[in-house]
Amino acid sequence: MIILKMIVALIIFLGLLFFANQNSTDVSIYYGVRDPIQIPLFLAVLVSFLAGMIIALFISYFEKFKFKRQLRVLRREKKEMEGELNSLRKMPILESVVTAHSKGAPPDSSKGSV
Repeated sequence: MIILKMIVALIIFLGLLFFANQNSTDVSIYYGVRDPIQIPLFLAVLVSFLAGMIIALFISYFEKFKFKRQLRVLRREKKEMEGELNSLRKMPILESVVTAHSKGAPPDSSKGSV
């Protein structure tokens, strides 16, 4: 697996070198009202790509923390509901409820049972 990672890294590095060699012409970058900065095209593209990656990483961390907080809240709610369910399971069935239900009308047989 390490060899595969090294081969992929080498291919990417060689691709970047080829890209840099093909795009080595200087471009003018106007930043504000000052004189333009002359840098190679590949460097301008590389800096733009890295800036985009950093911004995307920053946004993804905010999303990750939001989902972790939501997961924590949902787990807390689940634990509370399981506790309530367990307490309801342990409740004794009252005799008055059972007799009142059994004295009522018989279940409707027209609905059918499965």
